[in-house]
Amino acid sequence: NVEAHLRLGHVLKLKTADKESLQELSWVLAHTEDPEITMVASLLLGDIRRAKDDLQEAIRCYRKAVEIDRDCQIAATALSHALELAGDSVGSHQALRSLLEQSEGDSTEKTGGWWRYLLGRSEKSEEMMAQLREGVVQ
Repeated sequence: NVEAHLRLGHVLKLKTADKESLQELSWVLAHTEDPEITMVASLLLGDIRRAKDDLQEAIRCYRKAVEIDRDCQIAATALSHALELAGDSVGSHQALRSLLEQSEGDSTEKTGGWWRYLLGRSEKSEEMMAQLREGVVQ
């Protein structure tokens, strides 16, 4: 069951069992064609890679997630953050600008598979996106 491996990989990540989590999440990517599962696994892998200061691999994972769901705020902000950490402020800004240019209306509807997987609809996400949009546009 691919989703069971995905959830196990996530739990292992939360328990900071990174080696085991990487194995589970890599298995998931090798055994699914479901874009939503691929996106979530890519975000989780990116987080582990970023925490290990493997920024180029984290950026690759986050880019994959953004390619799957260009409206996913989590993927775009994770990519932006990793690019900033890697010293690419222009790329970081562009990752957010691309998201904000296509985000109109209720942005909580644009959270995609990550929120469905993890939390459901966040009450504060619209407020956070409005603040982020205002900061990037200026």
